[in-house]
Amino acid sequence: MNQDRPDAKKFIDMALAFPDAYARTPEYMIIPKKFNKAISKHLNVDIPLDWNGVAFEDNSPTSQNLSNSPQLQQQVVSLYRNGEFISDKIPIELNQDKNLHYSVGHGTIIRPNVDKNGYFKGILFDLYDYDWIKFHLDNWRTAGINNSAFILQQIGLLKNYYILIPIKFKMY
Repeated sequence: MNQDRPDAKKFIDMALAFPDAYARTPEYMIIPKKFNKAISKHLNVDIPLDWNGVAFEDNSPTSQNLSNSPQLQQQVVSLYRNGEFISDKIPIELNQDKNLHYSVGHGTIIRPNVDKNGYFKGILFDLYDYDWIKFHLDNWRTAGINNSAFILQQIGLLKNYYILIPIKFKMY
């Protein structure tokens, strides 16, 4: 099912077999729980103290997929006025690209800025967890998959974690 959704597959695989120890790959590194208080304060976000985190590299496929998303770019640009952002946190909702929808879906870009060369830079922050969703005729399959993940999360077989993904694209 996630053949055409590589980021969604990666995220669920991490949640199923999440290591508690420090780990690093060429694409991301695991942030141990012991750093959450400092990171939470430094980035001005609420991170559950008992969750691990995942910080993606700038050139990772996940970062590139998000940075190249027309929907994400449009949402960022819409909040940029008179040379600055109207908020220091940009809410993002991704529903046009199935890979991004099922991996990130929604999140918040923190520390948004545009450098002198017209490049937007920020960090997408999200909590990787599931909420129960109601079944409807038009969402029964998605609700079934989501709610199965919710149950696995509730019984501790699916680990919750937070993600930090650098975003960069040319604004002008």
